[in-house]
Amino acid sequence: MPERVYIRAEAHCDNHAVEVKFNAIRWFEQATRLDILALCECGWGGDYPADGVAEFMAEHDTALESMFEYIFTYNKSHKDHIGYECHINSEDALRWLKDRMPDLALDMIVALPEYDPARNELFDWYREHHPEMVMEKYVSGPGRNTITQEDETYDRRRQTQYF
Repeated sequence: MPERVYIRAEAHCDNHAVEVKFNAIRWFEQATRLDILALCECGWGGDYPADGVAEFMAEHDTALESMFEYIFTYNKSHKDHIGYECHINSEDALRWLKDRMPDLALDMIVALPEYDPARNELFDWYREHHPEMVMEKYVSGPGRNTITQEDETYDRRRQTQYF
């Protein structure tokens, strides 16, 4: 039986009346490199790229869909409107990326602060399994071998979808 892939995520409305835990794997499977990089750059949650994960997953998860329905209903009947926040587990996401997009995962690991213990642990894994990628990263220097707008076309429609 194949191992079930899971990228833990959670979303909640601002008043915490509804909190949902979900598997974000479907979002990652369809996301572009730029989508994933934007999510990483915002700290894996609490900003628009993470909101996009919750919005996409609401089409596949009834609990998330219910959270958005609650927010819509609440905002129709209250002056003080609420929103929501979403957070993705970075360890799960990087584990998935190491297997499927190792070059992108390495870029993200390089961007981690040097004091982050996960950085050294992940670098050790890369040194063992992909030494050529680590060497290329060091030889190319900072700012080289990174994602640019030309690498992919960013789907701007996702930035304008709001519930």
